[in-house]
Amino acid sequence: MKLYFADLSADLLAAVAEVAPILGVELCDDGLPVYVKKEGSGLSVTFGADDATITYEKKVQLFRAIGLLVERADSREDVAETPAYEDLAAMFDCSRNAVATVESAKLRVRHLALMGYNTMFLYMEDTYELEEYPYFGYMRGRYNKEELQAIDAYCLRFGIELVPYIQVLAHLMNAMRWPAFREVHDCDAILLVDEPKTYDLIRSMLTMWRDTLTTNRVHLGMDEAWTLGSGNYYRRNGYVEKWKIMQSHTQKVMAICKELGIEPLMWSDMYFDAAANEKGYYYLASLEDGHVPQHIIDSVPEEVDLIYWDYGNFYERANRMCKMHMEFKNPIWFAGGATIWAGYAPMNQFSLWVSRDQLRACRDNGITKVMVTCWGDNGQECSHMAALPTIQMFAEDCYANNNADEHVSRRFATCVGASYEDFLLLDTPNFTPGNKAPGCGSRNPSKYLLHQDVLMGLFDKHADAETFPAHFAERAQVLAEAGGRNPRWSYLFDSLSALCHVLEVKCDVGIRLKAAYDADDRGEMTRIADEVIPEIQRRLADYIAVYHKQWLHDNKPFGLDVLDVRFGGIERRLITARERIHAYLDGEVDSLPELAQTRLRYDGAPEGTNLNTNINKWGLTVSGCQVDYI
Repeated sequence: MKLYFADLSADLLAAVAEVAPILGVELCDDGLPVYVKKEGSGLSVTFGADDATITYEKKVQLFRAIGLLVERADSREDVAETPAYEDLAAMFDCSRNAVATVESAKLRVRHLALMGYNTMFLYMEDTYELEEYPYFGYMRGRYNKEELQAIDAYCLRFGIELVPYIQVLAHLMNAMRWPAFREVHDCDAILLVDEPKTYDLIRSMLTMWRDTLTTNRVHLGMDEAWTLGSGNYYRRNGYVEKWKIMQSHTQKVMAICKELGIEPLMWSDMYFDAAANEKGYYYLASLEDGHVPQHIIDSVPEEVDLIYWDYGNFYERANRMCKMHMEFKNPIWFAGGATIWAGYAPMNQFSLWVSRDQLRACRDNGITKVMVTCWGDNGQECSHMAALPTIQMFAEDCYANNNADEHVSRRFATCVGASYEDFLLLDTPNFTPGNKAPGCGSRNPSKYLLHQDVLMGLFDKHADAETFPAHFAERAQVLAEAGGRNPRWSYLFDSLSALCHVLEVKCDVGIRLKAAYDADDRGEMTRIADEVIPEIQRRLADYIAVYHKQWLHDNKPFGLDVLDVRFGGIERRLITARERIHAYLDGEVDSLPELAQTRLRYDGAPEGTNLNTNINKWGLTVSGCQVDYI
């Protein structure tokens, strides 16, 4: 399609040119004349006899409006949208090893602009440089100031605010590993509250952000500090209630923010856990009359935006959580999740299912700040870009008040340049028999069946030798075909297709090997050792090559080393399995204790229960022996 913008500034025209390839648009003098006006509220697209007019309130809405114009060019159907949320944000995790390259970050910005997002958060525990602290983010792919400013400038081109999401209390395990931070360490991944050097570090963090980005906002984190005060703090001060420690720490951090002109945001979970007498974040939502005591509400500084996160509760509990949050005097955000944190495949269909309920609860309770999070627990094995269907749905809920699949699909084709239905196929490696769409939370057989050892068979009771191989074979083919239909995104489909190709032969090999050992079927053991295991090795090598391509397309190389260690463990244990089997067959050993061991279900559930389970810690999937649970 050809478009001609006669009255756009050079800067805006340059930004439109950045998204034009996604839209399949050519900017030229003989294109459809499009007149642009910055006026009114929301956005509109109006078609004339031989031209079109766009109005917009906020800069980013111009780019969403251009996408709507292209989408409706044939029908010439006018459209007007007023966003339901004043803040619509997407958050990308750059702390679980996958630090997006600058170019990858810019690609995300272009798609967010077409969807209409006005804020992008980057989650950076220690993946940014602090000049005074050389070990902060050391060997983690941390961003330097120039990279951050390049991303910030690119966001501003489209009217998107780049906001850093950091940590000033917990989740600093990678920094705390270094002796250089011993003096500010309480326990686990938690900073030592009331230690002056802790606040020197936090001041350095916040000063860096003030001096680097154009935003005044900083997300401070301060979530999930469940063991707060139980390490060095306890040795110094004895037992102190966690909410009182939080109050002391928060006041000190707020004072630094005020001094530096920073507008802070933080999670709400520690306050809700304290209100529930440490029974958990969502405990109060399980009670019909749950409420947060006034002294907890009063302990939260008024200047901080408070964020309610929820990735699994449906309407009833989400509604209760919203109501309790609205009792606070603070501005309230809701943060939902695009589930890409449970292995190599996303779980968009579950995220879409639960998020629709949560967003309805937000609307019913007047919450007007909404964020979709893309976490990367346990190494960010899944690409952030696989979350795009859920990210699109949040945008449509905001602007069109329509989050139904048919509408989201049409908009996805415009804003992403791909098939929504095909992207949802990326979930399906985990939809083994018994875990049908939309899936159940984070059940992730495609991860634990990949990493489990063929001799130990920790998850053999969670696979079916008769149905699972056929499932993975069919998925490999379906995903390969979907990649062909979406060439711009083929690297995502190719990677998961290759994974399924491995699992087709690996998912049941342990089951068959143990059965052969128990029956003393030496012919079958020989076949497995000399035919099946070498085939797994060949397919695994192909998968690793494709996965490397995916990782380096999206991220800096730091963190790929962790995945290589995990893949290398699979390779080495396959070699060991062949050696052990042949040692037994050749009479060098008279038994294989690994295969003699009775197999149990990993989750301890009774026989006949759903085979699928959720184990997302790599160290827990590879051995029953001691492994660092990274």
